[in-house]
Amino acid sequence: MIDILSTSDLMLIIQLSVALGIATAINGVIFSLRDETRIITLVTYSSSIGNALALFFVGATAFYVNMLLAIPVVLFILAISKAIEYTNKVSKNIVTTTMTTVSFATVIVLLSYIDRNFETHQINFTMYLLGNIRFFESKEINLIFYISMFIAIISVVNINRIKQNIFDKHYLITNSVKYNIFNLLVIIQLIITVIASSQIVGIIFAPGFIILPVVIIKYFVKSLLQLFIFSSLLSSVSLFVGIYGSLLLPLFSTGVIIILTVTFFVLILIACKFIINKQVIKKNRLKVT
Repeated sequence: MIDILSTSDLMLIIQLSVALGIATAINGVIFSLRDETRIITLVTYSSSIGNALALFFVGATAFYVNMLLAIPVVLFILAISKAIEYTNKVSKNIVTTTMTTVSFATVIVLLSYIDRNFETHQINFTMYLLGNIRFFESKEINLIFYISMFIAIISVVNINRIKQNIFDKHYLITNSVKYNIFNLLVIIQLIITVIASSQIVGIIFAPGFIILPVVIIKYFVKSLLQLFIFSSLLSSVSLFVGIYGSLLLPLFSTGVIIILTVTFFVLILIACKFIINKQVIKKNRLKVT
């Protein structure tokens, strides 16, 4: 486990916070601006089935095992959702909500079964549902860091394609094949990011952690680049405070502290926005008079 007195571990926490903060923010921006935040929730809960299957079949919770099992599970569930949506008889929201609920229920059933019948796995619901950095070895944290950094770099390199994916409707219509391939890659990197973040933030809090910073920051910025930068900053700071705070306060799960930190900053931003709007209204009234 991580030793909070070690300088190398502190640097690892900082690196992880920055890399994972950027990766989660990028996904939050993409799916929030596409008005598909429900996909993030569905991917989170369905990818957790891969975690449970890793425990059931392999007896391991290693990040790479979870990833290899989660990707096909999530793609299969998303394919079923799309097939139902194409019938045009059920709305997207209903399909996504139903599949999300079923996925989460499946995770709980699998974890409960494993906990009762396979004592060697030593399942801890807090670790999966609420996140707990203390359960991970440094080598696992290193792997999550490298994966997150890879996603962040790839996303930055392909920023123009991401812009087209979000905004350019003509591009989507005239290049449907390219769009579908790129969209599949976006979904896969979302799955990997979700697996990485849910290991730390927890299954329950991961969707909110990915979405919330972007939702609030977009009211304070004027460009997509600013949205990326400040969402990444908010996510990274919240991750660092949550991870380090949970090491100092072992009674609290990592995910809880991270979400409370995000909420604290969100409330500050909302208060600032309220004050700024009030001052603008006051100035406009003075100009009128």
